[in-house]
Amino acid sequence: MKQLFAFLTFLSIVTSPFFALAQYSNLSLQQILDSASEMNEVDHRQEVEELLNEAEDRLSESTPNRQLLSFYITSGIYFFDGSFIPKSREYFDKALEIAEEIQDSSKIGLVYSHIANTEVKSGVAAEAIKYYEKALSYYINRDDKIYYSILLNMANAYSRVNLHQKALSNLLTAKKYFTENKDYTKLAIVENNIGEIYRININDYDEARTHYKRALVANKKVNNSFGLAQNYHNLSIAFSAENIRDSALFYAKKSVALKQQFGTNGEMASANYLLATTYKQSEVYDEAIKYHNISLKQCRENQLTQGIFHNLMDLGEIYFKIGSFKKSEEMLIECLEMAEESGQLSMFESVYTGLYEVNKAQGNFENALKYFEKMQAILDSIKINQEEQHFAELRTQYEADLAEAENMVLKEKEVAQSQKLKSQQILLYISSISIILLLLAGAWLIKTLGQRNRAFVREKESSDALSQQYIKLKERESELAESNDLKNKILSVLGHDLRTPLAGISSLLSTMSAVEITREELQDLFGHLKKEVDISLTTLHEILAWARLQMNEISKLIQKLDTKELLNEVVNIYEPNIRAKQLKLELNVSPNTELWADYNQMRSICGNLLSNAIKFTPEKGFLKIDVRDNSEFTEITFCDSGLGIPENVLHNLNNRDGLISNQGTSGESGTGIGLRIVTDFVDAHNGVLHFKNNPEMGTSVSVQIPKPDKRIK
Repeated sequence: MKQLFAFLTFLSIVTSPFFALAQYSNLSLQQILDSASEMNEVDHRQEVEELLNEAEDRLSESTPNRQLLSFYITSGIYFFDGSFIPKSREYFDKALEIAEEIQDSSKIGLVYSHIANTEVKSGVAAEAIKYYEKALSYYINRDDKIYYSILLNMANAYSRVNLHQKALSNLLTAKKYFTENKDYTKLAIVENNIGEIYRININDYDEARTHYKRALVANKKVNNSFGLAQNYHNLSIAFSAENIRDSALFYAKKSVALKQQFGTNGEMASANYLLATTYKQSEVYDEAIKYHNISLKQCRENQLTQGIFHNLMDLGEIYFKIGSFKKSEEMLIECLEMAEESGQLSMFESVYTGLYEVNKAQGNFENALKYFEKMQAILDSIKINQEEQHFAELRTQYEADLAEAENMVLKEKEVAQSQKLKSQQILLYISSISIILLLLAGAWLIKTLGQRNRAFVREKESSDALSQQYIKLKERESELAESNDLKNKILSVLGHDLRTPLAGISSLLSTMSAVEITREELQDLFGHLKKEVDISLTTLHEILAWARLQMNEISKLIQKLDTKELLNEVVNIYEPNIRAKQLKLELNVSPNTELWADYNQMRSICGNLLSNAIKFTPEKGFLKIDVRDNSEFTEITFCDSGLGIPENVLHNLNNRDGLISNQGTSGESGTGIGLRIVTDFVDAHNGVLHFKNNPEMGTSVSVQIPKPDKRIK
């Protein structure tokens, strides 16, 4: 399992995106070097190679040192990213010579950091830590981003020599800096590396997944698809380590899907290998073999030795499990050749173990014994190396503790120097305070005069404020008086307009109880009783709706109404009154009439206007309701055959002056509240109410309700 993790980590950093070749003939050497550095940061390897080749052709003895330095650093990074470590170290050593020659401390520290990275990649973590410490010594300013990037890389070296607490300490320090500066790209790397320590070194997979998911959040904030793919990759490994197969497969597929969008063959080899191992763990061997072969092909195309070896080893293991011993042995023999070329003991151990198991399963006990003896010899060598590595770790721990102790001494010196500075500052403070006291005394005199002036201004402001309060109180008093008048009017209307229908209802009920009546007469009385009740309820509803309108507590529901149906309903309510005065009623509604209004308010408007027309029409007179429609409004006109309206009253009606009430032709009385309700409801619809006397006789009252698109909002 550790070899699997090592291989996945190796493949995940390999990338080779391809872009169209550019023409560099018009660029200066500095522009080419700057472009190569930028391409290095986004890992466009093919373009970086073209740029560096062009730059190398232009180098000469007269090339300035700083351009040479830039070339060597960029070349070193390029070869490091391609895992050509010796070549990378060669360029970094040249860069260090030039940086020291021109005495550029920041560049010296940067080069030491790169050299340390090559030591980590070469497996010499203890030496890497020394170079990292040298690099840090050139960055006194703790606000420098490079300082915290070095801490981040140094943590990797500490974890390689099992100094996990120091590694975590570095990562947490870097995390605080990148969090405060909202550098989510670096923060994602920190969280990912913390997860790696918990997964690889501490085997705490829950904690590892927590940090991988935090890295996911940070990468999503900056749309870092490459980082997201790596986080999904590591989550899959963490789930796989605990045999949680569904989750491992889920995140492996997400990693593959992302890498397919931007990944090179190297990255896809890593993704397909992860998917293959996940299928293998789930014992879906056909899929595992399929993806191992895809990954193997990609590794061969990119000369990824470690990838070729691990794919062959896993294929050998799968073929062994399904009983294809010959195929398994073929894979292992190729792996043995690769191990002999590299000389790595861990590769020999894996291959000899596999060959021992295959030969034993086939009954080739002589060969199995031979490979077993070789395996034991390799294990002994590995044990010796582990002891040497442990000794190196102890030495590194000692050196790290010694460096920490030296840092403590330096901190104590800094504290002593700080105390001395504080003493000098106290003397300066005493002198400054004496001067300040004199200045304060003068300021106090000026302030006293200013306070007197401000007190006068505040007194005037208070007086003005009281005047404003008085005006507001008077306004409030007026509003309360209006509210009281409104209450009295509502009570008056309730007492007057409901008294008549309720008295009629009472009379009808008395008649029904005192006189014997036939079934037909009873039905007729019930009809009259229902009409009176409906009129009472309608009147009460209209009064309450109007009252709520006055208090701004009602809202309209504007909808398309059937004008003819609405008017027939209103006429039906007042049919007894029309019949009582033997009036003729003519209703004319234009075809396709569209009336957009609130149903309840429109019914109240029409009901009150029809009631007034009945009231002021003599017996055996006539009534007419005309409805016309145009593009701007719908107009409803109520005409009666009464005596008309005196000019002074007509003027008051059209100007909405107060409540106006006169007796009807049969002595009907009123309060004038009906017209007030009509007026307010028409205003609520942004409509127009107009009164006029007819040329021959009677009065016409028209209501214009605007169409929705013409209504003022």
